Amino acid sequence: DLYTFLITFAAADPSGDEAALEKAEEYYALAVEATDGNQAGPHVALATAVCVPRQDRDRFEELLNTALAVDVDQAPQTRLANVLAIQEAERLLANVDQYFWR
Repeated sequence: DLYTFLITFAAADPSGDEAALEKAEEYYALAVEATDGNQAGPHVALATAVCVPRQDRDRFEELLNTALAVDVDQAPQTRLANVLAIQEAERLLANVDQYFWR
């Protein structure tokens, strides 16, 4: 999905400033709107690309739990992508302490 890619791409701006993370947030909103929330990938992308640099553990966990709640059978054409994103969300949640300082 293009928006999911753009979330990660925008956040990877080498300047490292907050504007890059805000742009990633904008792409996230567009991704959720375009897919009616039926894709897990944007939630995982924002969690890793934005919440980790901001050290926002609560939102990280919230986004990953939102990804886990996606019904993979809702949109058959994106089932594989959703299954893979959900597996990644599970892996990230199982290792959450590796990404945050508190």
